Amino acid sequence: MSVIVRFKNSAGFQSFSEGRSWAWDKSVLTIYDRRGKKLGYFDEPESIASVSTGADSSVIATDTKPLFINFILDETGSMFSVLDATINGFNEYIQGLKGRPAKEVEGLRFTLTQFNSNKVQVVQNSVRLSNVTKLTRQNYRPNYATPLYDAIGQTIQAMERESGGSNVLCVIQTDGEENSSREWDRQKIFNLISKKQREGWTFAFLGANQDAWEAGGAMGIPMGNTISYRHTPYGTINVMRNLVGATASYTATGGAPTADLFSGKIDIRDEDETTKKKG
Repeated sequence: MSVIVRFKNSAGFQSFSEGRSWAWDKSVLTIYDRRGKKLGYFDEPESIASVSTGADSSVIATDTKPLFINFILDETGSMFSVLDATINGFNEYIQGLKGRPAKEVEGLRFTLTQFNSNKVQVVQNSVRLSNVTKLTRQNYRPNYATPLYDAIGQTIQAMERESGGSNVLCVIQTDGEENSSREWDRQKIFNLISKKQREGWTFAFLGANQDAWEAGGAMGIPMGNTISYRHTPYGTINVMRNLVGATASYTATGGAPTADLFSGKIDIRDEDETTKKKG
């Protein structure tokens, strides 16, 4: 048995006769023998067409680049009123993704950025879905103001380096308007998001207690990728439930770019009053 790596734009391949398995970590493909010893690695995922085993000539991975989900979570003072709902909703989102078929999520890499005017912090960086840790009252403590543009700009720049050319779903959840950024402004963010969308990234905006479509549109995020919701426990939990289904559809396509992630215009209002309007 062997592991065979085939390359794009050529008939070339490389065979590892002692290879038994492989794994992706931060856009690096590593080949292992049966004892788990590294036999070799490749750090240019865009050059790889497929990976297969000699014992099974069928292609096991036709697109071996990992798919990234980058979640930018508001941790400002106004989120304190829905602290437990935010924690429970986020954990339900991750658990919902873990329950998807393995072929849809095995290549996912998840990054969580939490932000307020005291920090823009990458809490979990390109980890496998199985390794995503739960949000708790100990690691999520809302406080301070809202440097929304700085959080988005800094996170995108970091993910550009991390993703290595793979497609990215970037989810932004906030209940407040920008009020304390120092480095980035709206126009810079609009230009950056527009550029990344042309390159295959997809952005989602979850906005509470505001005209989310106007706020998201001002940053270049399509209406079909935006949810407006009430800043209540009901609204916070249900926006995450909508996100589970949308993310599952996104991963099922292998991360195909979309401007209609939520299949319409969604406004989560009061309990038993969720409306969905095509727009």
